[in-house]
Amino acid sequence: MPDEGYRSRRPGSARFDPYYKLEVYDCARVAWRPLPKRYASEAEAIAAAPASSRVRLVRVTERGVFPERQLPDAAAEAAFSRWCQAVDAIVVARLRLSLYDLPDYPLRDAFDAGERPADVAAAVLDELTDNGGLALSDDD
Repeated sequence: MPDEGYRSRRPGSARFDPYYKLEVYDCARVAWRPLPKRYASEAEAIAAAPASSRVRLVRVTERGVFPERQLPDAAAEAAFSRWCQAVDAIVVARLRLSLYDLPDYPLRDAFDAGERPADVAAAVLDELTDNGGLALSDDD
């Protein structure tokens, strides 16, 4: 079956230009399954990635196939976004400032560790009172 998309082979030569492919994780086979299309650039490949699957980007060169990185899973990113909104709502209710107006906190690490939004909001507030010199009153 001929490959659709990017044509990388140089005329009259066995050499070819590097290109990108996408691979989808197949849970039934417990393996990465390559998608048939080739892409000239990383940006083209990322734009064409299916949103509903675990996908990784692969760079193919004359020296071999090199997995570049796993692309974010759309469902996981949506769950992280909802989790951040819950943390932000707790912080806004307490401080009247958004979480994003405060110094950086490792939110992704906390999310990946399975921490609850209320626990993370409390940790953010504790860090502010301990390190930021912020005094919180309990009469709100």
